[in-house]
Amino acid sequence: MKIYISIFLILLNEFCCSQDLSFYRDTANKFSIGIPNGWTQQIINEPTSTIKLNVFRPRMDETDNPREVYKVDLLSIPNSNLDLAYREILKNSSLWDKFKLLAEGDTIINNRKYKWFKEEHENMLSKETMTAYVYLGYKAPMVYMVTFVTTAALFDQYESLFRKISSSFRL
Repeated sequence: MKIYISIFLILLNEFCCSQDLSFYRDTANKFSIGIPNGWTQQIINEPTSTIKLNVFRPRMDETDNPREVYKVDLLSIPNSNLDLAYREILKNSSLWDKFKLLAEGDTIINNRKYKWFKEEHENMLSKETMTAYVYLGYKAPMVYMVTFVTTAALFDQYESLFRKISSSFRL
């Protein structure tokens, strides 16, 4: 049994991290991002929603219940900057159930500075521990927030794919 589990985990890791990306471009909201081939995208054009794009991993079989998802949110924060917006988002995120900040930092993507943090929280419905990367970019007056999430147990298997997708983000 252990051999089957080991083979499954190796194949899952290979599937997750070696995926090619197709590019989604949102001309209305002025961003683009890579989407792993085969993943499902949900474009949200509702003006009252901050979420503009949801992307979900496909089911591998009938018993699979994918938790791997990422989304792009746009938040209007006029008269701000990346540092102020980051502090506000982090403060609000810390209100989630069982929130724990794991890491944070800055990165450059396509010559633009982004701030990021990695956190754990409890899923409100399933009560599972979830791990997320949150990347923030600022282009006045909008904060662009890209959130990647899966269960804490599977996060290590998807981390490199999440980083690959985040490096494709463009404003």
